[in-house]
Amino acid sequence: MPMTQRLYEKLLWACAGARDAQEPLLTQFHTGQRKDYSYAALNEMLQTARKRAGLNTRWTLHDLRRTLAREVYDQTHDLRKVQRVLSHSSPTTTLWYLGNAATDLDATDIEACTVKGKTA
Repeated sequence: MPMTQRLYEKLLWACAGARDAQEPLLTQFHTGQRKDYSYAALNEMLQTARKRAGLNTRWTLHDLRRTLAREVYDQTHDLRKVQRVLSHSSPTTTLWYLGNAATDLDATDIEACTVKGKTA
């Protein structure tokens, strides 16, 4: 997945601080004690950020994936790129993430993501 130079440098910083090669990167970003993050802990952190931003809607990690999918699609109008970014094997799953953003797609567009019965 493409990344900015700033993100690349931040990831290098996180890797350099790891105690060993098996330590998850997220432990580098935890203030205070080093610990692994569970899905529930990440969602709790996301809800805290939402409250700090003054938003009343509930966010999940999948909302971030949907936002990414829609942004990539809006910029490229390429279903295959969105599918690759999300690591989906099925274009149907990718369409679910796109929601209303994909209303301009037709069967031909979706079939373009499928090659000889296998998804691209």
